[in-house]
Amino acid sequence: MNYLLVSLGGGLGAISRYALSVWINNYWNHDFPLNTWIINCVGSFLFRHLP
Repeated sequence: MNYLLVSLGGGLGAISRYALSVWINNYWNHDFPLNTWIINCVGSFLFRHLP
């Protein structure tokens, strides 16, 4: 059961990371990889503050 939950969480995380990356790229057309920076900051915040 744990393997299933980890797989489900990983899949949802990958899909949400991709969707957020595409959304940010629609508004940011510069050399700095803002989408990667924002996604990593959000992930770090969630990892730190969620149980």
